[in-house]
Amino acid sequence: MAAAATRLPISQVLVFEQSGRVLWRRGAPSLAGDPVSALVGRYLLEEKGGGQRAAIGEHDLHWRLVNECGLVVVVAAPRTLELDWCGDLAEAAKRKVAALARGAPDARAALRGGFDATYDSLERELEGKLALRRKRETAELEQRRARAAAQRERQATAKAEAEAEAEEDDDADDD
Repeated sequence: MAAAATRLPISQVLVFEQSGRVLWRRGAPSLAGDPVSALVGRYLLEEKGGGQRAAIGEHDLHWRLVNECGLVVVVAAPRTLELDWCGDLAEAAKRKVAALARGAPDARAALRGGFDATYDSLERELEGKLALRRKRETAELEQRRARAAAQRERQATAKAEAEAEAEEDDDADDD
């Protein structure tokens, strides 16, 4: 199973059986320290899956269980990037995997054979949402900067007016 590169700044996206057998992968063929195996051993097999995020080694892992077909979706991202949308990607991939599982007699075979196009569309959708979020955040930042500049301008004007008034008072007192 050749793993294609991901367009997003993440290390790996996996769909695997709860036993650990990988059915679909996108991104790096393996990760330093094998955090996915650690995830399976520490959280999934011991059923400590209360949280759906864990920092293991150099990666943040976000996972979702697809209970109806016994699968797990994992998104692994470098911890240094602190990406806040990996859980959203894991959740969206889980929904797509669940829909595929409901519509196919053999979900595992369908996943191995046809999830690439589905995932590509998820990536494009998420990229679009992230671009919109960046635009909105940039616009909000510009608005805050404009408000701060206007506030500084008002303060400078008030200070200049107060200084001018004080100078006029001094001139009137001198007369």
